[in-house]
Amino acid sequence: MWMLPRPRFAFPSCRLVVCALAMSLAAGCKPSDEITSTTEPRVKEERPPALIPPRVNPHGAKDDLKVPTRILGIIASQGDGNSWFFKAMGPADLLDKEAAAFDEFLASLAFDGGAKVTWKLPAGWRDGPEKQGRYATLLLGPGKDAIELSVLSLGGNLLDNINRWRGQVGLDPLPLEQMGDTAKEVSTKQGKKVTRVDLSGTAGKGPAMPPFMKK
Repeated sequence: MWMLPRPRFAFPSCRLVVCALAMSLAAGCKPSDEITSTTEPRVKEERPPALIPPRVNPHGAKDDLKVPTRILGIIASQGDGNSWFFKAMGPADLLDKEAAAFDEFLASLAFDGGAKVTWKLPAGWRDGPEKQGRYATLLLGPGKDAIELSVLSLGGNLLDNINRWRGQVGLDPLPLEQMGDTAKEVSTKQGKKVTRVDLSGTAGKGPAMPPFMKK
C-alpha cells in the first residue's frame, strides 16, 4: 500500500502555541507609564517704566527752565481803532534796572495824532535792528544783556492785549478794574493819556509769544 511521505517539519503543538499567546497578551496588558501634564503660572515680564519727556510750554521752552520775568509796556490809543504798543519783556532782574529809564522814556513820548510817534532815548538805550512788522526796535541795557523794546501800531481791544501779556508771564486774565497798578493810566509830558502796564511772573527761556492780539 502506497503512503504519503511524512513531512520533514511538524507544526508545534497546540499547547506551545497557547502558552506563547498567553505570554504575549500578558505583556500587552501591562499598564504603560502614565503621562501627566502641569500648567506653570505665567510670569509677567517686568519692563522698565516709560520715560516721560519734560513738559514743554507752547513756545518751545521746558517748564523747568522758567525764570522770573517782567513786562513793562505802554498802550496809547490813536483814536482810529488802532493803538501804539510799546513792550519790553525780559528777566526780572535785568528789567528792574531799566524801570526808571522806562518811565523817563514814557514821559518823552510825543504823538502827532497819526502814524508817527517820537521819543527821547534814555542814557544807555539805543536803536535796535529793523524788524518786519515793527515801527521800531529799541535796546535797553548794554551788550548781550540788552532787552528789546518793540514798538508797533496795531488794532485790538485794550483789555484783551493786557491779558495776552499777563498770559505770557503765567498770570490769569483779569477785568481791567481789578488790575490795580499793574495797568494804570498815566500822562506823558505832552499831556497824552496812555496805559502803563507792569507785570511780573515767570516765563520760559524760549522765544516769547506774539506780543499782541488783534481783535
